[in-house]
Amino acid sequence: MKKSSARFACAGIDAPEKGQDFGNASRQHLADGVLQRPLLVDVGKTDRYGRLVGKVPIGGNDVNLSQISAGLAWHYKKYAKEQSPEDRRRYADAEDEARATRRGLWRDTNPEPPWDFRARSRPHREWAVTTREYPENVDEAVRLLLRLLDASTLHAIRESTEDSLIGHHFGTAAYIRSAFGLWAGNQSLLDDTKQSNPDDASLVILAALWRALRATTPPGLQ
Repeated sequence: MKKSSARFACAGIDAPEKGQDFGNASRQHLADGVLQRPLLVDVGKTDRYGRLVGKVPIGGNDVNLSQISAGLAWHYKKYAKEQSPEDRRRYADAEDEARATRRGLWRDTNPEPPWDFRARSRPHREWAVTTREYPENVDEAVRLLLRLLDASTLHAIRESTEDSLIGHHFGTAAYIRSAFGLWAGNQSLLDDTKQSNPDDASLVILAALWRALRATTPPGLQ
């Protein structure tokens, strides 16, 4: 039989990137689980990078799930709809348990998700124009804004009153509408704001950012 190789990504999870805390530990844990073992991959799709995406069952265990259980990966809820209902539940429960027991990356009270890290690692303008990995809910949008907006913009928002946030409608709120795809079909984020109009939705996100800034002061504003 002719041997072949292929690039592969674990379905249902997103692990810390190289350069993030627990990135090396996550890779080592995965390698320990699969190296020198025959693999039978349950492939679900091929992603836009040409990688096969699927589950890796070994000895009756789901290797993807074990990464989450060890606190070395997130349940990738952005693509949860591609999982079976049972896998969605198992992966979500595993993340909740790892978080509750402060396992692995959850030792940090606020670990940075890899999708936020990737967005932050791109130049601000490039991310806003080219990415299609839009945030799907308000909390995710706020986390991104805290990392993407400069300190002076965050300071101006923090020092605003809630009633005066409308004054940012043509500034930061316009950026939110454009960068987060509110005019480009990001229905998940629009639905999470409970607004049907992108203008109103961007103000909901802006208000959530304002509350987050009032609750805690990011390092850049100290």
